Amino acid sequence: MTTDSVFLPVSLGEAIDKLTILEIKQENIKDRRRNDVELEYNLLLERLGPHVGQHGALYNSMKKVNRLIWDYMDLLRDGNMNDQDYLALCRKTVDYNDIRFRIKNKINYAAGSALKEQKGYKINSVLIEICEGPDTENFVAPIRYYSFLYDQVIIQCGEYCGGLRDAFKDDPTIIFRIGVASESAQFKARFSFPKGHHSAEEILAIFRVDQKALEELL
Repeated sequence: MTTDSVFLPVSLGEAIDKLTILEIKQENIKDRRRNDVELEYNLLLERLGPHVGQHGALYNSMKKVNRLIWDYMDLLRDGNMNDQDYLALCRKTVDYNDIRFRIKNKINYAAGSALKEQKGYKINSVLIEICEGPDTENFVAPIRYYSFLYDQVIIQCGEYCGGLRDAFKDDPTIIFRIGVASESAQFKARFSFPKGHHSAEEILAIFRVDQKALEELL
């Protein structure tokens, strides 16, 4: 007895994650196994195509992260490195799998998916303090970048952050608060912007990130 296919309830983020992995396999597998990959990819794309278009930026980020994990796993399987480098790459792979999980849930939140994946570890938060009205455009990319690295991004600001708030209205992991942050709160990182206007270069410098790092994930 053979089974053509099994339909299981999964979140949209999980399904899109699977689709990006199949796309990466198509790009890397050159022998007859590629036929099976193409069949599965086309079946998923037929159902997921509209969602991919709607969440294109997150789809691209998911594929970038899965591409990095694929490359890291290839290096680990080769085993052609010393113990210290092997351990460092294992840790890096774990970190990128955490990012992968966060992107899946961002897709779920944006799409209003009834199913959402959850992890059992402690939530890691980063605090961003903006003392005056920000230039929204230059803040969006680095804030989104850090929302991939941490489970929660807390943005401490005033009523003037409406434009920035609108940019992340579909992402409940990016939380806006008015007033002064509690000193007792536990944050893994903290970034402060004490003046009203910052150039794009100043913003990246304070965030301790460069354009190359942003493009790796966004």
